[in-house]
Formats: sequence, structure tokens, C-alpha cells
Amino acid sequence: MDLTKSFTYLNKQNDKSMILKEVKAEFKVFQSKYLVLTKEVDRPDDFYYIDDDITFIIKLKNIGDKNICDFTLKDDIPTLINPTDSGFYEVITPIGDISFDDNCVVIEHINLSPGAEIEIIISGKVKDDNNLCSDEDIIF
Repeated sequence: MDLTKSFTYLNKQNDKSMILKEVKAEFKVFQSKYLVLTKEVDRPDDFYYIDDDITFIIKLKNIGDKNICDFTLKDDIPTLINPTDSGFYEVITPIGDISFDDNCVVIEHINLSPGAEIEIIISGKVKDDNNLCSDEDIIF
């Protein structure tokens, strides 16, 4: 907990100053321990095949005692994932503004009150390109 103290002085015609009232303002600075973040696939116990639909489920929970206001989630889209048949990645979120930037899904203006939890769904298709396999492209 951070604490700021301010003092108000009463001064009349250069007479000796005296403290009129001490005032305290308490605040907390955000730390990552206040936000629980998990990400998993919809079928963690199955193998995925080329052209299979795949869905990532991201959960965010505020476990702190203050609001977490106006933050941004930027989640990478693995290189082995293509957009859905519509030509787009499908993103479902209960709050925030969705955009895309350099193979990332960006969700801005997220607000979570204490104890609040949200679930974000990102869907695509497993790519048909055997040349992309590397340690970075393993899908768990």
C-alpha cells in the first residue's frame, strides 16, 4: 500500500505557521499478481490435424481488491494458425475493442472489478503448411 501525506499550513501575516490538518491519500500500484491469466486450447487432450478448427480460450481474473481499468491484452496468433473459412480470426470477448496487429489479436479498454473474470475466445484453423514446423510453432 502506498501512502501520500499532505500538510496544510495556516499562516496569517507572517505569524508562526502551524499545521492545520494532516491529510492522507492511500493508493495501490498495479502488480501482475493481481491478475490471473490462463490460455488453453479447446481440446487439450487431442491431436489437431491440418484444417482442423482450433479455439484458444483465454481467461482473465482480477484477484485484487481494486478495479483494473483500461488495460490492453495483446495475444500472439501462432504461425501455424490460419483465419477461419470466413477469412478472419473469430474473436469473442464480453468487453473491449478488438483489432489485429502483426499476427496479434489486440483487445483494448478492458476493465475488471475486484473478483471479476472474463473469457475471451479466439478461433482459427490449423495451417496446411509442413514447412512451418519449428519449436515455436508447437500448439499445446
